[in-house]
Amino acid sequence: MILILLLLSVAHAIEYCAIPNSIDVALVQDNIYYTDAENSQWKNEIFETNEIKSVSSGDFTTCTISNTNRMECDEGPTAIDNIKSVSIGKNIACYLNNNEEVFCWTSTVSPFWIETSVREVHCVDDHVFTITTSNKLKAYETITTDPQVPPITLLESGVLGISAASSGVCARLIGSVVCWGEDLYPHITDAVAGSPFTSGASSVTLYTSFVDDIVITKKYACVLESNEVKCWGFSDFLNLGTTSNPPLLLPFTS
Repeated sequence: MILILLLLSVAHAIEYCAIPNSIDVALVQDNIYYTDAENSQWKNEIFETNEIKSVSSGDFTTCTISNTNRMECDEGPTAIDNIKSVSIGKNIACYLNNNEEVFCWTSTVSPFWIETSVREVHCVDDHVFTITTSNKLKAYETITTDPQVPPITLLESGVLGISAASSGVCARLIGSVVCWGEDLYPHITDAVAGSPFTSGASSVTLYTSFVDDIVITKKYACVLESNEVKCWGFSDFLNLGTTSNPPLLLPFTS
C-alpha cells in the first residue's frame, strides 16, 4: 500500500515483489529482505549474496536470478541459465529466457514452452499475461501442457508495460492507461470493464496521459507520472478518491 507508493518513486534503487497474503520481499543493494505478516519487521534471513540481481516470489516458490542470468528456485526446476526474468503466481510460474521464449511450470509439472518472441511475462493467480516483441498484449486464462489453450489478444500493438492483479490488468500506452477486469469497478474505475479472458472484451481508460509506471491491486491503482505518484481507489490506510470525482477517481499525489 504505502510501501508501493514509496517504491514507485525509487524504483531504480529497489526491485520489489509482493507475496499475496503472506510477506513482502525486496532486493536492496544485492541483499534480499523480507517481512512477515505478523510483525512487519524487515529481515534478511532468506539469502545474503552479492550475485543476485532480481527476486520473485509467489505462493509455491521463490526464485532468484544472478548477475550471470542463472535462475534458482527453492521449489521447482533446478538451476537454469540464460534467464531474463521470472514471474510467479498462485499456482503457476513462468520464466523468459534471453532467446525471447516463455516456459511455465507448476508445483507438479516441469517447465514447458508456451510462446516465443516475448519481451515480458507476468503471472497472476493462475493466469499469464505476455507482451510480445511487437508490443502485443496477450492473456492466458489457464496454462496447460497439451493441448495449449490459445490466448486472448487484448491489444495488437503499442503496449509499453502492464500491471496485473487478481482484479484485472492495466496496460501503459503512449498516451493513456487502459484496463480490463470486472473487479476493478467501483474502487478503481467508474465503469465496468470486460474480462481480459473474453475475446473482444471492452476496456476502460483509467488515465489519458503518458505514465512511467503503473501498479494495480484489487482496491486501488497508482501511476508514476513526472516523478509524482497518483492513485485511485480505496486502500486500508486512506481513501484515495471516490467515483463521484471525474475523471474516474480523484487523484492522490504524494
